Amino acid sequence: MLNKFFAILLLASVAIAWDIDADPNAGYYQPPPGQTNATITLTSVNDYTLSGISSPRALDYADTHDVLLMSDYSTDSIYFLNPSTGTINNAIAAPPEIPQVLGVAYQWNAADEIFINDWDSGHDIWKHNGGSWAYAFANPVPAEPRGIAIDDSDYIWGQDASDRQLYRFDQTGGNVTVWSMPDCPSAYSCGITLFPFGANQGIVLSGYSWGELYFYEYDGANVTFLGSALVPYGCTASYGLAYSSSSDSFFWLRRNNTVYSICEFTAVIETPLQRDTWGGIKAAF
Repeated sequence: MLNKFFAILLLASVAIAWDIDADPNAGYYQPPPGQTNATITLTSVNDYTLSGISSPRALDYADTHDVLLMSDYSTDSIYFLNPSTGTINNAIAAPPEIPQVLGVAYQWNAADEIFINDWDSGHDIWKHNGGSWAYAFANPVPAEPRGIAIDDSDYIWGQDASDRQLYRFDQTGGNVTVWSMPDCPSAYSCGITLFPFGANQGIVLSGYSWGELYFYEYDGANVTFLGSALVPYGCTASYGLAYSSSSDSFFWLRRNNTVYSICEFTAVIETPLQRDTWGGIKAAF
């Protein structure tokens, strides 16, 4: 259970000599409105400033424990946050083989596994299982892996920040499927989360300098662009995303100058072709 993770409290500090956010598109990018298949409205329901952290990047949500997981690549740690306040409940250090931890994905099972990846020097994926870290497999994302998420079929999703490519692969690193994401305004994606979308799966992507969040639908074979929505607040940089099935809401990590904050928001997706309600993701017409 999660208390096995809480027993490990070591924090590793890593000096980073380059900029992880070095998007070639200078400044905070706000793309012009484009034609989309859906109208998506985001509504903030909670927002708080983080403290006691250094360089947070990725998020995931452990619904079985109502805990928000967050990575920090400077301290090389995974933090466990109160999702309502952002208070740090505990932390575990990433293994030394992952010196610039970024992606974090929680998978509920008997061991409460956590998967992590490295954004730069080491592309392996490691998992926390039963109180310790172990090598899992080589990350098939080739250049600059960022956020990761796990779907209901136990497949891992991730993106490559060097281009506009989305990856899905099993927990051996095999059965890899890759999609091009031309609707995203640039490379340098960062956050990813998955959510129920009718009988299919929804996907949300964020990017360091993107002014919008990008929504997609996966039907088991194809990834289709649904639409985009302005981020709930202006900011200097946009980072991780998480979805909670227990609250039917999303969590978004951002930076405004030197201040890091997390916004919890809901999403309404209006599509012209189908009337339905999918948990907390409501389609209105």
